[in-house]
Amino acid sequence: MKKLAVAMAVFFAGTMSATPVGAQDAGGWVAHDSHVRTRIVAADMNGQTVYGWEAEMAPGWKTYWRSPGEAGLPVTVAVNGNPVEALYPLPHRFELFGLVTYGYDGRLILPFKADAKVGDPVSVGFMVCKDICIPYDGSYSLPASESGPAAIRMEAALKAVPDREGDAGVGLEVAKVQATGQVGHERLIVTVRGADALDAADLLVEGDEAIQFGVAERRLMEGGMAARFVVPTALTRAGEKAGLSLKGQTVRLTFTDGRGHAIDRSIAIP
Repeated sequence: MKKLAVAMAVFFAGTMSATPVGAQDAGGWVAHDSHVRTRIVAADMNGQTVYGWEAEMAPGWKTYWRSPGEAGLPVTVAVNGNPVEALYPLPHRFELFGLVTYGYDGRLILPFKADAKVGDPVSVGFMVCKDICIPYDGSYSLPASESGPAAIRMEAALKAVPDREGDAGVGLEVAKVQATGQVGHERLIVTVRGADALDAADLLVEGDEAIQFGVAERRLMEGGMAARFVVPTALTRAGEKAGLSLKGQTVRLTFTDGRGHAIDRSIAIP
């Protein structure tokens, strides 16, 4: 369903994906029609330059997380023609054309790091959606790094990226992961804990492309200090043909307390 939805989204855009991109203005912004403007920013963070793709979307327009859900395309970044890892902030869950998607609206800074110099070329592929979906390829040059306000904004963007090693400062923990049910109709059960109440907690699951993960259902435990998420799954045709099971798979879990803190873990399902 996901690949079909992406194809439909591109179809809705027609030939607009080939729309020429305007030149950078004095602030480094590039206008993409009237839907979104983007630029590359750079900040000196404790002696290290951190870059960011900044997008400012018109009301109602959205762009996508690394795993967009049932529609959309992820933002991808390349420097000097080589892909670099984007540090995705915690996304929002949206519904688009009746499909569940994950991404961002309003203003976004997507941090990334690169061993490069001022003026080196950057290319960013992204899609924005409202009533239609339009894919773009943005071209930029790396700017010189700044301090002061630029560093403050970049620090805020980095704090919005789920913690890969720590507990996000609030005791977030993935305590247990297991799979139940028959192959093709399995459910992923994830038990989590935190130092504060988890009544607003959420869980996003990524894994093998042949497995589709649904929206997690939260069940509070231990007076609200723990929660159990039940995630329905379905197999694509390729997954059905292979008889793919959740057991033995590695899943990537993004767990948030719903209060601005999140962790990012890759865990093998026993």
